[in-house]
Amino acid sequence: MYKYCLIVFLAFAVSCSDSNGESEQSQEKNQSSSSQPKPTFRVTHEYSTAEVEQLDSATLRIYRNEIFAQYGYVFKSPELTEFFLRKEWYKPEHKNVDTFLSELDKQNINVLLAQERKLEKIRNFDCDKIPFQLSSYVFNSSIQLVIDSLGVPDRSFVDEDKFCAVGQLHYWKNDEDEFELIVLGDSYSKEVDLKASSRLYVLQTTNKFEISKIEFAGIYLGDDSPDVEMKLRCLVKNDPQFSYTKATGTSAVERFLIIEQTHLYVLTNGKVWIHFSINPFDRLDFILFSDFNIRQAC
Repeated sequence: MYKYCLIVFLAFAVSCSDSNGESEQSQEKNQSSSSQPKPTFRVTHEYSTAEVEQLDSATLRIYRNEIFAQYGYVFKSPELTEFFLRKEWYKPEHKNVDTFLSELDKQNINVLLAQERKLEKIRNFDCDKIPFQLSSYVFNSSIQLVIDSLGVPDRSFVDEDKFCAVGQLHYWKNDEDEFELIVLGDSYSKEVDLKASSRLYVLQTTNKFEISKIEFAGIYLGDDSPDVEMKLRCLVKNDPQFSYTKATGTSAVERFLIIEQTHLYVLTNGKVWIHFSINPFDRLDFILFSDFNIRQAC
């Protein structure tokens, strides 16, 4: 087992689809219509990934199939047929409308379908795959324990901020496994103090685009945001004394550590706080452990 593990545990295809993402259109082409119809209703809005992440599965499905409905697609799904027949503009005429789709249509379908599949993956995830019990986690409050395992830090930073000093930061970098360990020392002297206790430490990936070998409780650096949230739900389900929230913005302490962050998940039982920071590539960049609520510091 890697030495750093001790530290942690001690302390598309475009388609018209039903909910399963498979084609809802007949593969048989409608030979009777070769020219593109002029829909009386037209989807002109360009959906963004950030926008669709706020939608539930039912809404995503309607928005995606609305694109096909505008061209008069004949749905096999009774509920979709009933829904769109309520729209004055919907006229079911074609068994296949693939040739009518614009580039915007195709782009929107891909964005919506990708989010549907993410939500489906979350719904179908088996929590038994994460047997880790959060209640067994112990915060590592000693810099010396890290030194015993990894040796002296590669570098140290002495914070001299008189308004909100966070202490000294010590860095260990592992190029082979593409991560960096950052430990905050509870010392405010001008000299580096490696004998101080610790209140916070961080696991940070140095590869922004791939899943790392480094993990905590089955959550890997590099996991995408939906996977992180899915696994957090399982952890909280197994250990109900813990809860998690989604937050935005950075605290005074986080600004020392985090360069780019879209949002983070905060897991806590009121005694320890574990932050999962998501970068602009929608991947887990940092896992931050502390024995105090850093978002209330300073």
